[in-house]
Amino acid sequence: MSGTLGTGDGGVSYEDVKGNVKRNEGLRGGGMERRTRSLIKAFSWRALASTTTGFIVYVLTGNYIISLSAAFIEFCVKPVLYYFHERLWSNIQWGYKR
Repeated sequence: MSGTLGTGDGGVSYEDVKGNVKRNEGLRGGGMERRTRSLIKAFSWRALASTTTGFIVYVLTGNYIISLSAAFIEFCVKPVLYYFHERLWSNIQWGYKR
């Protein structure tokens, strides 16, 4: 397969994409995520998840103090759990295609 992806002069060739995919395969299967990346992922996910939890608690209780409290507690506790969960899984090779 050949050609370009996209339009105009800024197109990317199929060969370039294919080469990048091959180069990045090693990162997923053999590389380890940096701690900073794990922390950023944990907090970005937690912001979204805690907002969702706060909204659900508010819908169920109608009390914004309880909903904000639940969201705050969850925001503080779960990133720590998620971080260690991610670090553990970054050492497990199971499930990667080679």
